[in-house]
Amino acid sequence: MRKILYLLIFSILVPFLTSCSSEEPKLSIRTDIKTYMLELSSVQGITMTPQLEAKEQTKDIEYTWSTTEGGFINTIKNESQKEITNTGEPVLWSPTLDTKKEKSSLIEVTLKAKKNDRVIAESKITIEETTGVYKVIE
Repeated sequence: MRKILYLLIFSILVPFLTSCSSEEPKLSIRTDIKTYMLELSSVQGITMTPQLEAKEQTKDIEYTWSTTEGGFINTIKNESQKEITNTGEPVLWSPTLDTKKEKSSLIEVTLKAKKNDRVIAESKITIEETTGVYKVIE
């Protein structure tokens, strides 16, 4: 009788406990290159793409990118911005030599729900500069 009672309790608790452990979405930043030199490069900067790992399909979301140094290049307007918001497309980061203050740039991307501005996930990388060479540190 005891075995049946334990088996019954166990069979009820296991599905309940496993359904409660939902994984949070994971966001990371993928870069096309790990090292960049402004003077010797044929490209404008480092392309960054958000990588979202989520069990459920996420809808009505937006990604907000920010940087402490350098900027995100808008190739249509030919301008650099410290912050940009999009729906998950790759962004192009480039150093701006005239405003350089620090030897490293912190790049952050935040994934938010559009309707309530709730933060779903965040990710950060650092780009360190040494004598004109920019290296991605993850």
